[in-house]
Amino acid sequence: MHLIVFDSEIRNNFTPINLNKPTFEVLVGGKTILENLLEIINPDQYSLLIPNYLKKNAKNKHKVSINEEISEIDEKETVFVNSLIDLNNIPVKKLKENEDFALISNNNLILAKCRIKKINKLDNNDRKLIKIIGDCKIKLESENNLLIKYPWELLEMNNQLLTKNINKKLLNREINVVRPNNKFINIIGSDKLILIGRDVKIENVIFDTTNGPIEISDNCKLLGYNRICGPCYIGNNTILKSVIIGPGTTIGKYAKISGEVENSIISNFSNKAHYGYIGDSYIGEWVNIGAGTTISNLKNTYGKISMVINGELINTNRNKIGSIIGDYVKTSIGTYIYSGKKIGISSHLHGYVTTDIPSFAIYSNINKSICTELYKKSAIKTQKEMMRRRNISYEEEEINLLEYLYKLTQEERRKFGYKENKFNMN
Repeated sequence: MHLIVFDSEIRNNFTPINLNKPTFEVLVGGKTILENLLEIINPDQYSLLIPNYLKKNAKNKHKVSINEEISEIDEKETVFVNSLIDLNNIPVKKLKENEDFALISNNNLILAKCRIKKINKLDNNDRKLIKIIGDCKIKLESENNLLIKYPWELLEMNNQLLTKNINKKLLNREINVVRPNNKFINIIGSDKLILIGRDVKIENVIFDTTNGPIEISDNCKLLGYNRICGPCYIGNNTILKSVIIGPGTTIGKYAKISGEVENSIISNFSNKAHYGYIGDSYIGEWVNIGAGTTISNLKNTYGKISMVINGELINTNRNKIGSIIGDYVKTSIGTYIYSGKKIGISSHLHGYVTTDIPSFAIYSNINKSICTELYKKSAIKTQKEMMRRRNISYEEEEINLLEYLYKLTQEERRKFGYKENKFNMN
């Protein structure tokens, strides 16, 4: 089977968390979407279809064909899968059957299986892909419950996927199962639902598996006094220091976390090293959350929270949603972010954040409202320094992409009144 994972136009609903990366690189259930797809479908080979501006940077991460024509598939089955398919409900049984099929939701292709020898001008446009499949005389079936369409649905998918992924490892016994004979480890629920990787340092912890399993990956440190509730995944080389982690939480690798986090995804290399609360939120990579930063996830009225998606105010029909934060964002000490807000990549926040913030912006309302465009050189310099502290180089392709996105998002900043100026809080 040749799997083609495509990043369809519905990806625009997930900006800013995928502005600088394909959507299938987003972390969910302790793995990227792509890693989950490859494990679930288990293809012989795979290719990727993404927006062209991301191709050069993605080539360095994925050593497969990207946005290239398919000239020969040797009569193999070709499976097209949308990177925003619900990972908990992929119809694997249908994929194993002999019949070709195509599932769509409105004008979005979700999943299709067919035999195609050649495709010219292949890209991630839904309508073109649907036409290619339609030309093969395959019946298009409508399916409205297999595609996640909004960023808050990632958190719901994450919760269920965590349980599935960790339980699968428990069955395979890939890593050690904790036993409650360590006086520094207290367990509420079953000790058989806890996985601990190699060389993990634990000072004091309460593991609560009442609602699901817990995985602590290799080389993690649990310092101080911690309470971790499942389902929960902690990535390798992450440091937890006196944290309270609620159910439904994924924390990526090389992160530093303190304070309180629940029902959230915090991506690789991001820091929340001090007190403060994050709930029902998605935090991108290389984000630094300053001391005391708190994200609200509930309105005073307990009402439904709305979010602006592609310029349209959408009722989420949920009363708990925190914030959606893109990569490279920095929050200063004592920042408070209101529920349902989106924060663009590389932005810097100060004070009370009551509105969406575009990418490459400096926002403050401590003494007076200040909306300033972040200097491009400052964005690059700050990111270089943060990566240097982790002994990682900021590659030229990543810098070029950041410069491209700076120009791409300039109109959005102008629309919200952000102009290039030296930031001064006095």
